[in-house]
Amino acid sequence: MECSTSNYNNYVSNCQSMNAEPVSIHSNAENEFLKEMCIDSGRNNVYMGLEAVGSTSGTLTDEQLDWNDGTPVDFIDVDAPDLDSRSSEYCHAFDRSRSYHWEEVSCNAGYCGICKHGN
Repeated sequence: MECSTSNYNNYVSNCQSMNAEPVSIHSNAENEFLKEMCIDSGRNNVYMGLEAVGSTSGTLTDEQLDWNDGTPVDFIDVDAPDLDSRSSEYCHAFDRSRSYHWEEVSCNAGYCGICKHGN
């Protein structure tokens, strides 16, 4: 877990400086493992590498979600209350207030983030 970040772009850069990438999630097993990591950390929100791109209307479709590492979005947290982009929330995190289900969050927040070596 990378915690020396002041915003999402710094999280990405800090992961890359460790020869890693922001985490992408491709299965329920991987999602559950990462949720447990977040629970153990006690952090309120923890960035992941999921970004909303190309959305200007305030709504979002799955086609507008991209993993930062370029892998396909082939898994979504089905228990997430919603993943509709809000006006300034184009980044995503595990959210403690939602039992660490995915939530869109500000890209300018100073959250920790999970980095992943290799795909």
